[in-house]
Amino acid sequence: MKLKSYLNLTNGLNYLSILKDKVDLSNADFVRIQSTACEQKLWHKILVELDYNFLVDIASGNQVFVFDTSACKNKSRALYQGLEWVKYFLNRYWFEKEYIPIVNGYNCTSYFNECYEGVIKIPEVKSKYKYLKKFIMTDNLKIYSISCNYPDMAIPSILLQRSNTDKKEQ
Repeated sequence: MKLKSYLNLTNGLNYLSILKDKVDLSNADFVRIQSTACEQKLWHKILVELDYNFLVDIASGNQVFVFDTSACKNKSRALYQGLEWVKYFLNRYWFEKEYIPIVNGYNCTSYFNECYEGVIKIPEVKSKYKYLKKFIMTDNLKIYSISCNYPDMAIPSILLQRSNTDKKEQ
């Protein structure tokens, strides 16, 4: 299992200069979870547009960290709603597990259940995630969101650029 960092396009890129001094981004990739798709309730679009590398990293059991920012809120809609939708969908479809999505402090299970019942009937969605199901090498998802709204944001120690051995050598 390895750590993977993903910057959400486009706002997540705005904090690249801050992140590069704190987090090892040498293996960072990009993902696109659009806040507007969440606002417009285009749940199928979010699933269809998710990058295969992102999904394979998740299916492989890697710890996946998604960085994003918002101009108006503490956390972007892409993180607090879109990523919760992705977690709900993947838990349900890949593992047949119940996942309780919390969006802005509210349990959205019944709403996401309705959304799931609709999107799973869309051939593009079903075929993509059925195909990826063959590559699952884990029994649980390790997807974490990090909001980059503050220059002094807390970065999980597991992601910090310098290891303990690097610190000892100085």
